[in-house]
Amino acid sequence: MTKIENTKLKLNTPVIVVDSVALVAGGKAVDYTNSDDGKILILLESTGAEEVCTIVKGNGLQGTDDLKVTVLASKTVAVTVESGKYVNAHGEHKGQLVIKGASKIKVIELP
Repeated sequence: MTKIENTKLKLNTPVIVVDSVALVAGGKAVDYTNSDDGKILILLESTGAEEVCTIVKGNGLQGTDDLKVTVLASKTVAVTVESGKYVNAHGEHKGQLVIKGASKIKVIELP
């Protein structure tokens, strides 16, 4: 599974935001290591028609349900998530969350 490059912000420092990448059926991994809840901003962009993206539940104790995010046609949706529910605690994607769908995605890591 491909890992998405986060755009990492620093206070009082402008940065160029990494281009959006297409999600694929198998999903993409978002690096959540060394981040607190609310510090990762996920931007999902419609590629035309209305689409549903899935933030897959993590494999820890709090990972109980996937989060379905509807992205309206030609719109962008921003979402932050709780690490305990969606970040993997162990295994191949430890410290990452997995997102699946047909949209495009970019990730901003806040300071």
